[in-house]
Amino acid sequence: MMNRCPSRAAALGGALIAIAGIAALAGLAACSPPGGDGGSTSHTVTQSPQEVASYWTDDRMASAKPAHMPEEP
Repeated sequence: MMNRCPSRAAALGGALIAIAGIAALAGLAACSPPGGDGGSTSHTVTQSPQEVASYWTDDRMASAKPAHMPEEP
C-alpha cells in the first residue's frame, strides 16, 4: 500500500516555496509608491559610453543638481 501523504522533505520544500513567493509579493508591494499604479519607467539609451563620458565635463559635473528622490512615508 502506498502512503498518500507527501514525504516530510517534499512538504517542507513546498512550504518554503510558498513562503518565498509570499515574501517576493510583499517586497513588490512595499516598493510600489503609495497611491501609484505600481508601474515602472524606462528609456532607451542611444549614446555610447564614450559620448556620455565626453558630455560630463568637469564644469557640467560641478554644476549638476541631484535628481529628486522619493521619500518613504
